[in-house]
Amino acid sequence: MSDLRKSIEGLAEALRELHRELVMIARVEFEATRGAVPAGLFVQALVEDPSLQWLRPLSVLIIELETLAEQEEPIERADAERIAKEVELHVTPSASSSSALARRYEALLQESPEVVVAHGRVRTALSALRR
Repeated sequence: MSDLRKSIEGLAEALRELHRELVMIARVEFEATRGAVPAGLFVQALVEDPSLQWLRPLSVLIIELETLAEQEEPIERADAERIAKEVELHVTPSASSSSALARRYEALLQESPEVVVAHGRVRTALSALRR
């Protein structure tokens, strides 16, 4: 397995961990306004409810990384870099953050130690990918 493929897999794993933390927070917030929701209905809400759409870009990036890691042909450095830049766009706090994910994520970095730890793992995985 190539180092680039390992780095892609590492970034995908770090993003899955971050996604889990964000989904857990989103669920608590969702249930605070709507009451307890069974797991299956919450998964449906993740896909359909507009208040949870801010998570979608991260879900898409995870799928893209997993697809790239699973392809049989060699991974092109340009493909890996394109996805890394997209990850950066959403998980790098910035005053000019325009995506709903980036804005919500920036706030959660201030509120949740678990998100901070997961963020650190994503940053480490991004650095490994770019070596």
